[in-house]
Amino acid sequence: MATDPNALHNQQVLAAAAMWVGMSPTWTGFDGSVWSLSDPAGGVVLTRGGTRGLSMPPVVRFTPASSPALHGTRNRGFKIDERDVFWPLYIWSTVGSAAWVAKDRAFWATMRPDQTGVWSITAPNGAVRSLTCRFKDDSSHAFDMLPGRTGWAVYGANLIAESPFWMGTPIVRSWSVVTVPFPPYPAVGANSPYVLYFSSGRTFASATARNDGDVEAWPVWTIAGPFTNAAVGVGGQQVIIPFTLTAGQTVTLNADPSQFTAVREDGTDVTGQLGQTQWASVPPGSSVPLSINLTGTGSVTLTLTPRFLRAW
Repeated sequence: MATDPNALHNQQVLAAAAMWVGMSPTWTGFDGSVWSLSDPAGGVVLTRGGTRGLSMPPVVRFTPASSPALHGTRNRGFKIDERDVFWPLYIWSTVGSAAWVAKDRAFWATMRPDQTGVWSITAPNGAVRSLTCRFKDDSSHAFDMLPGRTGWAVYGANLIAESPFWMGTPIVRSWSVVTVPFPPYPAVGANSPYVLYFSSGRTFASATARNDGDVEAWPVWTIAGPFTNAAVGVGGQQVIIPFTLTAGQTVTLNADPSQFTAVREDGTDVTGQLGQTQWASVPPGSSVPLSINLTGTGSVTLTLTPRFLRAW
């Protein structure tokens, strides 16, 4: 008896999905659509057989020129290059040709060279890591059979992760100034018309941040008014905000070296209005003290996203 190719393919699809038991890969397109890549019922399955991009990224080492008088080389640093991603994909439908075309068209509409999407992996312990990817090509795909008749097709999608790190769940911590009411204090004697008030300025001496990632993490600071001046940073390195914000106003500082920006709540770029700017990162695998000063009754929020070399 001849083997039904569709039945055989369905078995292969189920076997591919079974390889992801305990792990949950998803793709979030630039349009916001979310695709499970391990659920056979969804019509799109990513098999780990040949999947690339989950393991260590490419490392470029910096070494001096070789010398006939020296053996070996000396390490002078490194950088992580962009990451190649390859997906072997099954796309199918058991409803009919029109349904398969609609499924295939909808999925590939999320793949654009001028846009990025997010590939996420949920580990068995619930931890999620995500990689931002851009479509490159479909390996010049050739159809051996018309998928409109068979109801399925196997593709090889190539993507590029320009930022090669898998991003963990952001860590968010906030600190607020607690205003303690003090009675007014006469400036000069009991009958003086002048009165002194205690300033609400405060140093957040106990504030710390921990980075459990594999590489340094750059903080994003959001400072909310009211305050007359503020400074935030890591260790002794600070960025000074020398201007005043009122209640409801904020300024967000992004310490990522590819950005280094300060943006107000209405989108206005105020980077040029900053005072001292000593941007600093949080080293991997360590907890470090933060430098936070605020004169006023506002608040400071730190968002730190750990970066990892692998998907789990």
